[in-house]
Amino acid sequence: MDEVLFSHQNEGCDAPLLMPLRIECNTSDEKILDNVLVNSRRSNRWVQQMPAHDRTAIVCGSGPSVADCIDEIKALKGDTFALNNAANWLWKQHRIIPDYQVIMDAQPKTVELIGPARTHLFASMVDPALFDAVPTAVLWHSSHGNLMVDEQENFPQPDHDYCLIGSGITVGNTAMALLFAMGYRKIHVFGMDSSHRDGQGHVLHQPMNDGDPTMMVRALGKDFLCSLTMKLQAENFIPRARQLELEGCEIHVHGEGYLPTLWRSQPMTEQEKYRAIWDRPEYRLFSPGERIAQRFVDIAGPKCGQVIADLGCGTGRGGYAIKKMTGCSVVFVDFADNCIQNANGSFVQADLSQPIPLNADIAYCCDVMEHIPPDQVNAVLENVCNVAPRAFFQISLIPDDMGELIGAQLHLSVHTADWWLDRLVQFGRILHFEDHGDSAIFYLETLPES
Repeated sequence: MDEVLFSHQNEGCDAPLLMPLRIECNTSDEKILDNVLVNSRRSNRWVQQMPAHDRTAIVCGSGPSVADCIDEIKALKGDTFALNNAANWLWKQHRIIPDYQVIMDAQPKTVELIGPARTHLFASMVDPALFDAVPTAVLWHSSHGNLMVDEQENFPQPDHDYCLIGSGITVGNTAMALLFAMGYRKIHVFGMDSSHRDGQGHVLHQPMNDGDPTMMVRALGKDFLCSLTMKLQAENFIPRARQLELEGCEIHVHGEGYLPTLWRSQPMTEQEKYRAIWDRPEYRLFSPGERIAQRFVDIAGPKCGQVIADLGCGTGRGGYAIKKMTGCSVVFVDFADNCIQNANGSFVQADLSQPIPLNADIAYCCDVMEHIPPDQVNAVLENVCNVAPRAFFQISLIPDDMGELIGAQLHLSVHTADWWLDRLVQFGRILHFEDHGDSAIFYLETLPES
């Protein structure tokens, strides 16, 4: 079971509605772990980490658009990986026997999805009935939520290496990591629509998915009907695939549907990147500006009635904290218009790499500079310092750990505190400096605009 924050933006509202949802697996943890032990003891054919090679993986999901792409699938030269019932569709409709069939679902009725394949790749969490049906199947291990299946008591100790594949909600997403572990770096994806077409969610009807709750979602101006699981699949696929690209993979997504449409909206501009990350509830949970607000007040000593410019404000919780502690007026500035929470008319959408149309008493710029592309650092420092006669910076000195949510790097300018100090002295007189190792604080009297 996972708890996730589901975000929905109601028209006319300043901030998204965040709803906690409890996502329960269709099989209990106890049953899954028991399956892992049973299957691991009976099979000695386990997937192992393989070196990178130049063969192409052709992934075939069961989304309706896979039927539109059969000529492309036939034309590609590579190894075919059929997900779940796609193996039966490839054989029944086109007499294609896939090289591999990949199944991960732990429900007993998943045995009905077994189709022809040269090799069957069954996750260790599947019901043992699948290994009964295909004793020669190759076993692979997937994590289950935060639980590492090989850490449980009585897990067999093989006399060979094996790899643990990080779960990606669905067999399709998890298969991407499985392919990487098997050495594939060229991946073509078909039939991972993550949405319905003409009322059907799969190219072959799958009774086991009847009754799945659905919802409407929008991407690039198009509306799509998705099951909740498929919505999560699409949104999880993007960062997972982008991370694989950073690791050297070449990924092509074919067909139509919610997931392919999201994929084609990439790569993102810097502004689109931050709109995407602010759509992730996880990114909103921690506010560096809020955490450092008291330190700012101690160092800068803002007075009631002064104007503070919260530049790169994000949610604005840092500015709100300062306002509550001091009685100052706060103007919130960011170039992602979906980041702020309840700005009450004091939000200015602006790109810090361009002159900022604002005058304030103190500029507050917290955990922003590390996000700036290297070729824009000087321009942003100049623009921030032109807003007010005093400027407070907190700058992170370490790589980000949240960009993987959208498959993008967020901290583009990671440097030491001394590096930033050398830059900032070009824009003002340093009044206060603290190096905390993973972050640094700078407070300066800015130079008059020339």
